Amino acid sequence: METFQLALIDGPFLKNCDFKTKEIIESDNNNIECGYALGVTVGSEGENKYVAINASVSSDSDNIPFSFNVRVEARFGMDGLSEDITGSDEFEKESISQAWPYLFTFLKEVVADLTRKSSVRPFLLPAIDLDLQKVGE
Repeated sequence: METFQLALIDGPFLKNCDFKTKEIIESDNNNIECGYALGVTVGSEGENKYVAINASVSSDSDNIPFSFNVRVEARFGMDGLSEDITGSDEFEKESISQAWPYLFTFLKEVVADLTRKSSVRPFLLPAIDLDLQKVGE
């Protein structure tokens, strides 16, 4: 596969945010599970092609006083990239790999800010090992 470098041109920005406070259900489980989803879309505006990467995180764990679903997106320029690889799994994996640091940092900030503003201690998303083997399956 040809190598390429994406360049951030827009974002990351918030696309969707659902946040609700709730009562905590007593539990011995201190584990807070978060679900992540990632997507890659190739688009264009005029003659300029871009890759839009979106990421979402959600949690409805019983041992936290809130539930949330947050989706963010960023657009990256893809000048010089041939169109024949843009639909491949390798392209999606490499695009997500390059975009993830931008998206995760923003997701983490949004979730921490939401929880802080809801009068609870800020919730910091745990670091995750991005499993790119599952992309495209």
